[in-house]
Amino acid sequence: MRTPTSLTGNGGFTLIELLVVIAIMAVLSAMAVPQMAGAWGSASLRSSARDLLLAARYARDYAVTRRVRTRLVLAAGEGTYHVDAQRVEEGRGPGEFTPLGTTHGRRRKLPAGIRLGPLRVDPRGRSADPAGSTVAVTFEPTGQADAAVIIIADHRQRWTLRIAPSSGRAELLEGEVIQALDDRKDLDE
Repeated sequence: MRTPTSLTGNGGFTLIELLVVIAIMAVLSAMAVPQMAGAWGSASLRSSARDLLLAARYARDYAVTRRVRTRLVLAAGEGTYHVDAQRVEEGRGPGEFTPLGTTHGRRRKLPAGIRLGPLRVDPRGRSADPAGSTVAVTFEPTGQADAAVIIIADHRQRWTLRIAPSSGRAELLEGEVIQALDDRKDLDE
């Protein structure tokens, strides 16, 4: 006949062993949480930068396909941006700019901790408003645009959106780049 196993046998873990394992897991978790928070913040910034790039490309495409001036309007103080288009009034010519309510044109607010700035826009033949915290990059029906360098950042990382004046082409670069994008080609070379 078999005798029952005792409570002190090899059948399980002691309370001390369980507490040691829980303490090790707590230490490892405490080390992993800041890394995960940083990765979440980076993903949020990268996503916001890509959304801004899409808005710039949408503004250019809208201007070219609809043959109307459009603007990417950036309000750094509010952390918002949107695309608006100039109405063309019959017999009167160009009218006021009105916001587009489309998916890529609607007003967007940046997530908490992400900000716009500095913003550098060199208007084509128009004067800039350096005093205002709202700037606009204008896209022409010809595809040309204001030269622009737009920084979008959080407390750790920065991305740069650059818009070329001769083609309105927008590109997104990781890091802070202060040089404007120039996509003109020298045909004499």
